[in-house]
Parts: sequence; C-alpha cells; structure tokens
Amino acid sequence: MFVLAAGAIGASALTQGDLSPLGVSLHLSTGLPTSLERGAWDLLVVRLFNGSPDLVRANSGAFEIQQNALVHVEWEEAWLGLAKRSLRVMDSQSGWSEVYEQLASALRPALGALAIAIEHVGSTSVPGLPAKPIVDIAVGLAADAQLVDVVDAVTALGYEFRGDKGEEIGWLFVLETRPLYRVAHVHAVRHGGLQWREYLAFRDRLRADPAAHHAYAQLKRQLAVSYGDDRQAYTAAKTSLVRELLSGA
Repeated sequence: MFVLAAGAIGASALTQGDLSPLGVSLHLSTGLPTSLERGAWDLLVVRLFNGSPDLVRANSGAFEIQQNALVHVEWEEAWLGLAKRSLRVMDSQSGWSEVYEQLASALRPALGALAIAIEHVGSTSVPGLPAKPIVDIAVGLAADAQLVDVVDAVTALGYEFRGDKGEEIGWLFVLETRPLYRVAHVHAVRHGGLQWREYLAFRDRLRADPAAHHAYAQLKRQLAVSYGDDRQAYTAAKTSLVRELLSGA
C-alpha cells in the first residue's frame, strides 16, 4: 500500500518519474493524475496552490479533489465503514490499523503544533477484538489549541465537523467515503485530560488483559444481536462494563 502526499510542492511538480514506481499513470494536461492503477494506493493527499478542483479517476470510481482534501481511492466496504442508522460488529481486521496509520499520517502535518499526540483508540485499535468497522482516532490537543484552528486543519482533509460532543467524546469529526457512509471518527480532546487518559487506559487494558478482552468481545457480539441497527442503544448498553474495566485499568 502506498500513500502519496503532495504537500510542499505544487501539483504541476508531479512527474511520471515520481509516480511510476507506484504503478500510477500521470496525464499532465491538467497537472494532476487522472488515471490510477487498481491497488496502487489507498489514500491520496493533494494540496493545490490555486485551490481549483480537479478529478482523479480510478478503476473504482471518480473522486473530486478540493484544496488540501484527503481522498480515499480503494477501501473495501466489506471490512470498513458503516452506513447511517446501521450496526454491524465484525471480526478484527488487519486493515484497520493500516487505515489508522494512513489517516494519522495526514493529520499530523495538518495539525502541527495544535496536537501533541495522535493515537488509534477504540475497538479497532485492539488486535483480535470484534468491532464496528469505524476507525477511531484520538487527537491530544495542546493546551492553547483553539477550536477554529482545529476545525480548519481537520476539515481541510475532508472530514466533517459534528460539534462539541462533551467530555466523553470531545470535538468530533467524521470521515465519509460516500454520503452517509462513515469510515472514521476523530475525537479531539485535551492531551493529558480525563478523556485522553481514559481512551488510552481502556485500549491498553483490552490489549494486555485476556479476560477483559474476552468479556468485552462477548458482550459486543451479544448486544449487536440484541439491538439490531440501534447503534445508540448498543453503545449505552456497553457503558457498565466499560466503566468496570476502566476502574481496574
């Protein structure tokens, strides 16, 4: 898998020589790649100096590039993403950690000094744990990070800002690969704050404690059956065990 980040250069600076090792065909009539070989890359970050949109065409479809936009090319919906008002819990997928790495590699330079650390959290961050196929990313913000600056940086990568969801979630951003089909959440919280500590403590407990891992996996599968597509009820029903595991973390 490859990630191409064309950030410090103008799009017209890309050449066929730069892209040939990735199996990418470049047509310079527009200064942007218009043909991608299937499997050549999974994520494309392009920063256009003039801000004008253009089109990347891949075997799997066409994707508009906006200024500083983050564009997915080929993530399989069989193992990543949920449609609105749907729920599925599936076996752990190795690709989830790869998606996190790809998204984090774009978030780090975009946020710069606004973020002290970025971590993969939630069930998709725990090997072997069944999960909803949405990648959760925690961004630990610097003490002086302002909402307007964080929103500008993250939405420039193609995320939608969904507001301040309170202490348990933080400033929430979502990434969709098509309308109403969500593949990632970014939770922006204060680095070192309670929610930051709990995100990491819960993840680390599940990674390190086989009994906790088993209990949580079993509960998730049971609740997915019990609650069907009621995602809110599913999440609420996990709260008691989550708090219990956190108290012993």
